[in-house]
Amino acid sequence: MSIASRRHWPLLHLCVLLASTVAPVGCLFAPVSLEDRACLRNQDCLEGYFCDGTVCVLGEEGGEGEGEGEGEGEGEGEGEGEGEGEGEGEGEGEGEGEGEGEGEGEGEGEGEPNVAPVVTINQPVITNRQVQLTFTATDVDSTITGLALNWGDGTVDTVVGETSASHTYATVGSFEIVLTATDDEALPGSDTASVVIANTNPTLGNLLASSAGVRVQLDLFASSASDVDGTVAFVRVVWGDGSPSETTPFTPPMTLVHDFRFPVEQSIDLVAIDNDGGESAVKNTRVASDIPQAGLISHLPLNGSVTQAVGPAFSASGTLIADTDRFGRGGQASALNNNGDSSSNVLVFIAGNQLVFQNSFTFSIWVKMDGTLSPSGDRFMGVGDWFAIHGNDGGPTGIRLGRTSGTRTADATPIALDPFLPGLVDGWVHYVSVVETIGSQHVLRIFRNGALQDAAIVTGPVPTRPACRVYVGTFDPNGNNCTTTTAGDGNGFRGSVDDARIYNRALSNVEVAALFNELRP
Repeated sequence: MSIASRRHWPLLHLCVLLASTVAPVGCLFAPVSLEDRACLRNQDCLEGYFCDGTVCVLGEEGGEGEGEGEGEGEGEGEGEGEGEGEGEGEGEGEGEGEGEGEGEGEGEGEGEPNVAPVVTINQPVITNRQVQLTFTATDVDSTITGLALNWGDGTVDTVVGETSASHTYATVGSFEIVLTATDDEALPGSDTASVVIANTNPTLGNLLASSAGVRVQLDLFASSASDVDGTVAFVRVVWGDGSPSETTPFTPPMTLVHDFRFPVEQSIDLVAIDNDGGESAVKNTRVASDIPQAGLISHLPLNGSVTQAVGPAFSASGTLIADTDRFGRGGQASALNNNGDSSSNVLVFIAGNQLVFQNSFTFSIWVKMDGTLSPSGDRFMGVGDWFAIHGNDGGPTGIRLGRTSGTRTADATPIALDPFLPGLVDGWVHYVSVVETIGSQHVLRIFRNGALQDAAIVTGPVPTRPACRVYVGTFDPNGNNCTTTTAGDGNGFRGSVDDARIYNRALSNVEVAALFNELRP
């Protein structure tokens, strides 16, 4: 018996059974409904039906989708006959099967292919170097089992179950962010977003500026400079006096110091530099420097009198004559000789015990010559015969140190400055002598108009300073060199003096320059 279709097999099989037990009356039963047909598998059902365990049901087995699949199966059995089966399903697939003999052939479709996860990164929000992300990851036919967020700088975060994440970048630059989702069949889906991390420049806060004489000091604290996305690495200061700028590591609290050659109000610029090279806006501060004040024990303005500005009072052996100073101001300097006659020379002096200094000190004075110096030399300023700034007619000007009672034990190398010959001297000249004792060495320096002219080192002991009077001018060499208060009449200083200062310490070269550059009051 040949069976036309396997899908009719249960019904025909029933007819055959009846025919074998009763008279051949044909099939006693009409075909049952297409639904509710007894079945053991899908091949027992008509096209468009599937076996739901025991009966055929209209519809398609499997999930939803639009894919197509093909499958082939072969089976062999004993007997004769052939059976063919085809099955088609939208979304589920198509299948074909072939069999020979009494066996059965089956065909099954592969079903609709897996759909990849859908990943979406929303617009990143950037604050300084921090990036905030929100995102979604969905899968219509599977479960998301992995969600990896690659920030593009070597950092990868696992964010399964999350919808937002943040990251702070260590460096500036452009980065591509990749969010990748994988489902339970290891199928990936991803989205990308690009971000540009730009450097935020540092800012400057409060700083403290102060001055002491020519020295200006900037004190910087942790609050003086800050950087929201990094660290402040350096500070650069421009002192405003033509000196090179200085770049220094920022290690608060810290102090920056500079000595100015000009005692005026200074305009100072400060810049902070971060670890990425970004620079802050310039912060300007103004501070007034002054002539050196530290260690100043005597200041005689010598504006026609011996009235002191700093220190104890001086006396004069005669009447000082007011003169025009170096700024052109009348009556602001003093002439030590009022008619060119040495008999009218004036000595300005003070008892030696009134001014305390010993090993290191500085003498400063402005001098204007009105005539020649004596061949034996004239003193401008000094302490008895122990120390003097001196000059010789036609010879050098120098420093004398250590002579007591006419015995010279140490002397600096003579320094040839101005020969003070008639007609060659014009205007005011500033002399500064510095004696600095370091251990057993005595360093002698002499400056003319703010510039170092010469220096010498004297090694060995120097007689202790005697209690001799301190003077401006030239004392009478015929008297007691230590105590006389009479001006020299034969070889006295003939000229004018201004702003005599004495310090009980050795001034630096910059401080000496500031004395010379003192501005008009």
